[in-house]
Amino acid sequence: MTSPLAVDPPPAPGTAPRVFCFHHAGGTASVFTGWQREAGRAVSVHPVQLPGRERRLHDEYPDDMAALVADLDAELSPWLEAPHVFYGHSMGALVAFALTRHRLSRGARLPEALVTGAFGDPAAPPPLEAVPSMSDDDLLDLLIGLGGMSDVVRRYPRWAGPALALIRADLALCTSFQAGPGVPMPVPLHAFAGAEDPLLDSTSIEAWGAHTSAGFTAEVVPGGHFFLAGPVARARVLAAVTAPLTAAAGAR
Repeated sequence: MTSPLAVDPPPAPGTAPRVFCFHHAGGTASVFTGWQREAGRAVSVHPVQLPGRERRLHDEYPDDMAALVADLDAELSPWLEAPHVFYGHSMGALVAFALTRHRLSRGARLPEALVTGAFGDPAAPPPLEAVPSMSDDDLLDLLIGLGGMSDVVRRYPRWAGPALALIRADLALCTSFQAGPGVPMPVPLHAFAGAEDPLLDSTSIEAWGAHTSAGFTAEVVPGGHFFLAGPVARARVLAAVTAPLTAAAGAR
């Protein structure tokens, strides 16, 4: 039986320039529900579903970030020959960065821009390094405090257990990635941070500038770690992901 696609439905031939969105640790592609409606017809929005959740619940979970990126590159590559942008939120920012670097290493087409949210320097240790030593109760308290999980889940331990196990696996995946010095990528980079994010000093996103040779901007938006829930922040992110594609279309 064929495994579910990371992007479903897949991009249709001849569609508008594409935005591929990568979700946060413990999250799902459904966090980007509504983006296509808000972005309009100028771009085609494609949330990427990572293994181990929703329709990919039974897909094999990768051993490390390198394996995940290789799998994503193999599946997404046919759709990345047209103009596209990557947006990654929190863990998704690291996934999008690692995928871009992987494609650069093999001479493949690169995104028109890499847009990141809620994640600092990819060469620095990832946040939440203490998670492996945290109890489930402490981790649950942390996630509820961040807004990444509803307090309702406390009433349903059968839900909480698998959700926490997935978050632990996702964060271990982040820890497995070693960015190293690398060569700055010839891809414009725009980094966002939430003004009230307890996991991220908003000035730390400036470090992303060292990873590009094609222009860098940083922007602080209203909200915490999950600032995409706010309409103002979401509108600014959508503007950042669509602008490079509009410019590329105008240049053709």
